[in-house]
Amino acid sequence: MEGNNKLLTIIVPAYNVEKYVGQCLNSLVKQTVDNHKVIVVDDGSKDEHTSRICREFAEQYPEMITYLRQENKGLGAARNTGLALVDTEYVGFLDSDDWLTPNYVERVTEELENFDSEQIDLIFTLPTIYDAVTQNTFDWYDKELLNQIFFTENRIVSAVEDKQIYYLEPNACRRIYRTDFLRTHQFRFPEGVKWEDIFPHFYLAYHASACIGVNDVGFYYRTNTSGQITAQSGKGRLDIVKVFRDVFRFAKEENCDWEIVEAMINMLNRYAKWCLDMSDLQTRPELVKKLSDLYRSLPPEMLKRYFKTRRNYKKERLFVWMMQKNRLRLLLCDYLPSELSMNVVNRIRRAL
Repeated sequence: MEGNNKLLTIIVPAYNVEKYVGQCLNSLVKQTVDNHKVIVVDDGSKDEHTSRICREFAEQYPEMITYLRQENKGLGAARNTGLALVDTEYVGFLDSDDWLTPNYVERVTEELENFDSEQIDLIFTLPTIYDAVTQNTFDWYDKELLNQIFFTENRIVSAVEDKQIYYLEPNACRRIYRTDFLRTHQFRFPEGVKWEDIFPHFYLAYHASACIGVNDVGFYYRTNTSGQITAQSGKGRLDIVKVFRDVFRFAKEENCDWEIVEAMINMLNRYAKWCLDMSDLQTRPELVKKLSDLYRSLPPEMLKRYFKTRRNYKKERLFVWMMQKNRLRLLLCDYLPSELSMNVVNRIRRAL
């Protein structure tokens, strides 16, 4: 990477986002400093304007933006395509329906200059939630935890020192990565599945020696739009099972400390229940079956140990218990949200 005077490359996968990609790319070219490059990977867009808008930005800003188009392979594959072309010291990702705060690159540059004697592997930024319906903004889900990890005692932290890092939201776009760190560990995003952020969350935190947080810049995360993975209710929900199978396989292969496994179980429980509540009636029975198989594949002593220190987590415990029971899990296939099904079972248990 010698001879490259830019610090950061931001990779933007784009697929059928004609309504939003202009705002996304505009936020990249109008940063307060010019210390970055942009790689736009058009992942086989089929709408009328996405490809045209991306090409026009690349033509207008040829020194900054590289545009390429590939056949549709999915978000993970598009990120990997861009990653192979990176020649800057750091790399980040931005989904094409989101946009950056104007001083994002400037603040990241300043922070890395503050730690220029250290080799920082991961930088955690702090996104802002934007509701596309109400146009209101909200704090990111783990704002308090991020501040607790990086802004109370040490500014440079690793997951070896503070396992709380594993409890941060597993969003790939809220981090910046040292490029050689990714290449040393031969990192690629999982391809062909949704929820491709979850496995990298654990894998990279496990290997990172030095992480810092930047709590005053990030990207705007657009919610309540129909194209988001989080808004999809069909077969894509099933991928959550494969993703977590890979997570627990990694934990076994690396003989991860209990605190890491504990964070994995916590995230599985949250995502499993949420995916069930958001899935459609056609998908839910299959999702219940696959999740049940996953829970029953975990060592019983693992889940027992997890709940031993969580005696007040009654709803979470009940959900996992139902998942492990052939008959009770069928209640979660109903049209009711899982919360209502669990309440029914809980009332029956108390009555017995």
